Amino acid sequence: PLLLSIFTTAAELFAKEHNLQKATLLATFVKNHKASTARVRDRAEELLTRLKTQLSADELEEIRQRSQQSDLDSLAAQLFIDLQK
Repeated sequence: PLLLSIFTTAAELFAKEHNLQKATLLATFVKNHKASTARVRDRAEELLTRLKTQLSADELEEIRQRSQQSDLDSLAAQLFIDLQK
């Protein structure tokens, strides 16, 4: 659950930096992960509500599919790389 909270915080930061696709991917993953607490899921859903107005339906579908194909370890590794940039 801590890593999912970190993902949500990172998604919020990416959104502030206008990196909407990364933000949406992380928030979607957190929202749908079975280990997400209600508080973390609510934060992810609130962010997604804002992000969905800024992306096309095709982009949202592609991100949803990527989220379903992702796992915790691969997203954590990618986030580590992204945060070092």
